[in-house]
Amino acid sequence: MTGINIQTPWSKLLIDGEKTVETRSYHLPEKYMGETLALIETPGKRGKFKSRIIGTITFSHSFKYPDKQSWIDDYNRHKVYEEDKDFGWKDDKAKFGWYRDWE
Repeated sequence: MTGINIQTPWSKLLIDGEKTVETRSYHLPEKYMGETLALIETPGKRGKFKSRIIGTITFSHSFKYPDKQSWIDDYNRHKVYEEDKDFGWKDDKAKFGWYRDWE
């Protein structure tokens, strides 16, 4: 099974259904659309644990945010604060949303 690394706390929010869109700087690769992936929770700067598989996740499709305001308006789905230095909006990079498929 192929896996995807997602940092805490977003990993748990995705598994719990509180977060329905994963954001990345690239579109969801077509080979992963509809594919069940192991969700590998990684600690990043916030966690004090070793990476671990916490469940599975499937993404149905991805979309490109056309502008910063669209991304800000979609906060309730992606749960990333605008001020987040690592994962917030960056004017020089595209931002894509990967929509979680609910099996």
